Amino acid sequence: MNFGERIYELRSQMGMSQGDLADSLDVSRQAVSKWENNSAVPELDKLLKMSELFGVSLDELVKGTVIPDTEAKAEKTHEKEEASVIVKTSLPMRKIVGLVLFCMAFITALVFFFMGGPAGFIYAIPFVVFGAICFFCEKYTGLKCLWAAYVMIIMFVGLFMGIFVFDVSQTFEWTYQMNYGRLAIAWALVVFSAFIVFYTAKRTKNEPLKAPEKAKKNLIFAWLSVVGVFVVVFAFNKLISYIFLNAIPEESIQLFSNILILFSVFKEYIYTIAFTLAASFTAKYIKLKKEQ
Repeated sequence: MNFGERIYELRSQMGMSQGDLADSLDVSRQAVSKWENNSAVPELDKLLKMSELFGVSLDELVKGTVIPDTEAKAEKTHEKEEASVIVKTSLPMRKIVGLVLFCMAFITALVFFFMGGPAGFIYAIPFVVFGAICFFCEKYTGLKCLWAAYVMIIMFVGLFMGIFVFDVSQTFEWTYQMNYGRLAIAWALVVFSAFIVFYTAKRTKNEPLKAPEKAKKNLIFAWLSVVGVFVVVFAFNKLISYIFLNAIPEESIQLFSNILILFSVFKEYIYTIAFTLAASFTAKYIKLKKEQ
């Protein structure tokens, strides 16, 4: 049995998929696949983590050697076999969480339906979204839930409260009449957006690059794209402002104002995605340079 086969066997005994093992070791699923195909060898720190995760010594993991039998070793093996049977016959924790969230969605929809009619189903949407992510998404489950929360928060705060990230640009001109609570929420959105950008870059930096030789060009292009998004959105803002002031009939102002709010929400998504891609390429480039 070669090294890749040993990883496959130990992983299967634990009832883990390649994605589960990759998340536990903070690597990509492709990296685990390469180890099992013997086309790559994990680093020493990953070997140590695997030996702890599988409950075997480093020699057993790498060489396949068996430590002389002892009573303690036999008990440990027996416990491990029992644990593997339990793991194999039960759902992964993320799916259990997903089912719980689906149940909460059903209860919430039912309660609010009787309290306020069909509109009450809106309150069940977050539970449905998070439940679907937990149940169906094997990889980066927590990260995807974080992005779903970001989308819903930005949409709610923007559409129903009229508060946007770019309100922080007026911090020094803000007055008591403008409500400092709104400014505090805007700054909280800035912090949350920054967190999701850098956390996503950190979590995805181990994803293999399709063309490592073009990593520098991709990095430059990603940051130029950020600048391009700023320029395009700024020009579009000026155009919309001009139309709003000079070409919109008075009876259509309310409708156009609602369109502007939708555009502002969409604009925040575009900026966050652009920064996230740029930060992700930066993290991957730095990791590649360190490996070289």
